Amino acid sequence: MQWLFSPPTIDDIIRLLKAWQGGWHFYADDKNPGRASALASLWAQTFVEQVRAQVATTNGLNSFIEANVTQITQLPVERSVSLSTYLFVGAIAFLAFGSFLILFVSRSK
Repeated sequence: MQWLFSPPTIDDIIRLLKAWQGGWHFYADDKNPGRASALASLWAQTFVEQVRAQVATTNGLNSFIEANVTQITQLPVERSVSLSTYLFVGAIAFLAFGSFLILFVSRSK
């Protein structure tokens, strides 16, 4: 039996954003905000531990690199796509659909 929708992979759930010279931001998408927060904080802690382990080795990363977790508790819970994006796309779709109706549907007299 074939899936109608493929089950989510880890790439669909977690995202990493890095500012140009700033900190790294770990994001997790889940319907349950508590689970998303736990995933993001666990991923950040694991990342910091691995960076510290690589810095500690002589063949690893540069010894001047520092990795610290700045926020683990009370993570902000926000939408991955803002509501205004949905409103904008909906308005554009409505205008496009309305234009096609006006142009291609003939009026019966």
